[in-house]
Amino acid sequence: LILAGFSFGAVIQSKVCEIAQPKQLLLISPAVNLFEMGPASPNTAVIHGENDELVPLDQVRTWSTQQGIPMSVVGGADHFFNKKIPALKQQILELCQC
Repeated sequence: LILAGFSFGAVIQSKVCEIAQPKQLLLISPAVNLFEMGPASPNTAVIHGENDELVPLDQVRTWSTQQGIPMSVVGGADHFFNKKIPALKQQILELCQC
């Protein structure tokens, strides 16, 4: 089982992870500044846009560091990865253990 979520969906998946115990948790643009995240398991990875206008990169970087989980940044990407979907896809393929 691999869980993945985007923005608020990342928050929800972080909470589902507490119960489901997936092989991997992939959080894309997690809304760490808007909602309380569940604890990150060791098999968690984060992908975030460099220019995210809704969830500041610094806050996600701080949260990821505090959780001890890897974080990948998509250069020039906004919250919705407009015109950066190929770069997001590449990051997902590199991080996903599927």
